[in-house]
Amino acid sequence: MKKHSLFSFVVSFFLIAASAFPVMAMAERPGFSGGLGTSGIKPPTMSAPKNGSTVPGAVTLKWKSVKGTLLYMYQIDNNIDFSSMEGNDGISSTSITIDFLAAGTHYWRLRTLSTDGVTYSSWGPTWSFTIVPPAAPTKPSPANNGLVPVGTVFSWNVPLGAKRYNFQVDTENSFSVPLLVDQIDLTEASVKPPLTDLGTYYWRVQARDLFGNIGPWSSVFTVTIVEPAAPTLITPANNANVVGYPNFSWSAVPGAKYYDVQFDRAITMDDDPTISVQAGTSLTGVQMYLGATYWRVRVEDDAGHFSDWSAVRTVNTVEAGPVTISSPANGASVVGIMKVVFPAVSGARVYQLELDTVPTFDSANLTENVSDVTPIEINPFSAGLWYWHVRVYDQNYIFGAWSGTRTVTFKAPKAPTLSSPKNGKTITYPAPFLLSWKAVTGASKYKIEIDNDSDFSSPTLTNDAVLGLNFNDILGVLVRGNTYYWRVKAIDAGGNESVWSVVYSVRYN
Repeated sequence: MKKHSLFSFVVSFFLIAASAFPVMAMAERPGFSGGLGTSGIKPPTMSAPKNGSTVPGAVTLKWKSVKGTLLYMYQIDNNIDFSSMEGNDGISSTSITIDFLAAGTHYWRLRTLSTDGVTYSSWGPTWSFTIVPPAAPTKPSPANNGLVPVGTVFSWNVPLGAKRYNFQVDTENSFSVPLLVDQIDLTEASVKPPLTDLGTYYWRVQARDLFGNIGPWSSVFTVTIVEPAAPTLITPANNANVVGYPNFSWSAVPGAKYYDVQFDRAITMDDDPTISVQAGTSLTGVQMYLGATYWRVRVEDDAGHFSDWSAVRTVNTVEAGPVTISSPANGASVVGIMKVVFPAVSGARVYQLELDTVPTFDSANLTENVSDVTPIEINPFSAGLWYWHVRVYDQNYIFGAWSGTRTVTFKAPKAPTLSSPKNGKTITYPAPFLLSWKAVTGASKYKIEIDNDSDFSSPTLTNDAVLGLNFNDILGVLVRGNTYYWRVKAIDAGGNESVWSVVYSVRYN
């Protein structure tokens, strides 16, 4: 039975307030008529549920608001004289949901408590409603007489008022004890029963409301647990030609736990086949032999039952064709690094490039370069004419065809242009003695010579490994009061040297 929680608080508050003003008697306060009695205010007009309604589960009582009301007092009882109250309380809103009533007929009525906290209306009319248990669930899934795999989820509709479910499965439709599955108090309208053996089963479900009123059992539904269906192969297409690793994929199958993927060189699938067990519906990274390979897939469910094998497909592993080179053009001249540009080839592991001084690629000068990216960057070789071609080495360790043979002429870099100090300039100590020049395309380093003779017959200083574009390493070498001559040449990564730059002179004081 509900307590007079809010109502008791309001009444207590006003009684305490009255005691604080003893001069004014209770009968003298406005609106009071013979103590905590009734006055001219009206009780609320009830709106739902309609009088005499049948309600499954919880019931929501509703009424219209009354101006000047502090609380709406409600009473609920299964006796029309309200002698054994099931609910008796006051609330400020115009509705309340009751979920604690047993099945059967119940009566309710309303009155208002005025904002003065003292004056009540009379009780309104008494209405009734009848609580009934939830209806039997319908709309079963799987459908009646369905064929389903292990691991299937069973579900049903949610009847009005349903909050919990009892679920039973048995091998006989009489559901005699002991039951194969007997689950109670399920909170969801679905369950995955632990059915692992193939065969026919019978199942039913009943609902109950929050108070525990239990509805009737549903109809008895029949379901047959069968082996999972065979998957449908998706990629690669039958008889597809593939370079590198194929991307094998197939359709998902309800109830599948694993997929067995079988490969063989014989279409009969009996020549030492290999099987890869997968949890998903795709597989890559399988090394293939050149030529035809046959493959198929089957399903294993959670109970160890296998489906039939899928249809057999053929995949043809082929060598990669020649790469399509976009640059450098045949017969191009290159200074410095040579960039070989071509589209990446699907299935390539690496790319192999050969250079030689003869078109047969069989001389002592043959050079190989392997790269896993494109473009391929080749450091310069000795100046002159070279032949070159490229091919793919794929994921299955199979070489593709060579591209057409092309020629390239490696040229030495151009001579540097000296920039500072200007020719004939005087540098007076302690000003820095700094020689500089402009960058040269293809150069990886520079060589500088300094001499007090313009013919450089006996250089005072030589350095052939200058990486930057200036030089000042003269400490303890150059003597003040002399005129010096200097020149620079560029050197590429292949050791090809440019001619010397023009000669500049500088006076060092």
